[in-house]
Amino acid sequence: MEKAQKKLSKYSPEVRERSVRMGFGVAEQLTHIPRSMPLFQRVDQPIDMSFSDFMHDLNDILQILGTYLSGMENTSSIFIDSVSTSFPSYALLELLVPQLNQVKLP
Repeated sequence: MEKAQKKLSKYSPEVRERSVRMGFGVAEQLTHIPRSMPLFQRVDQPIDMSFSDFMHDLNDILQILGTYLSGMENTSSIFIDSVSTSFPSYALLELLVPQLNQVKLP
């Protein structure tokens, strides 16, 4: 594993990231959006998965849903990592998820 990491370390982050996606066989299924992407950017294509790794307070959750919910596919997933570490955010999702699962907008 260390040899592979050393070998990839001389390449740009984009090349390393693509190599990892190809290695796992998911290069065609995943689109990498660089970290420099403006927050809450509208996307023209339907979204089948949204993942927020660091934005999980109440306002962030509402902003994510308000921005992307209308563009989500019928069968899609929204992942908000670490939301369980903040009780207000966890409580908000406990209220919202049943409504969303019933196709009701809060």
